[in-house]
Amino acid sequence: GWSSELLTTKEIESCFRLITGILYTNTSGTKALEALINKYRSKGFCLVTIESTSCRDGILQVKVSSGKPDGIDIQRNKNITGITSIKREIKVDTTQVLRFKKAEESVDNLYHTGSFNCVSVSDKLVKGVVNNTVSISNV
Repeated sequence: GWSSELLTTKEIESCFRLITGILYTNTSGTKALEALINKYRSKGFCLVTIESTSCRDGILQVKVSSGKPDGIDIQRNKNITGITSIKREIKVDTTQVLRFKKAEESVDNLYHTGSFNCVSVSDKLVKGVVNNTVSISNV
């Protein structure tokens, strides 16, 4: 069985409908997994990824990440804007699943303060592993 706080069981099962109860190819399985990630993305969950898959007793088990950012990294090359002012405008909560809309809202809020000429949010690559840290830079 599938469980998820972010998607309903019906939504998850719909991704695997075409491969349920039959022998399937790697291509079909990959398409089902891509459909699952696309379902998360369509709901705005931009950091949810597939962590692992396994098959036990004929049942495909898929483990997905929490979708929560590992942290927020604020980089200031000009120490003009105070860190408190920056944090106030950030709508990303590292204890919650990150929705694209919240990240976008944070970028807009920071940009519209007039203190930044460039604001971006990105995943950080650390030693070959994507670290889901939200990076905010002012240049």
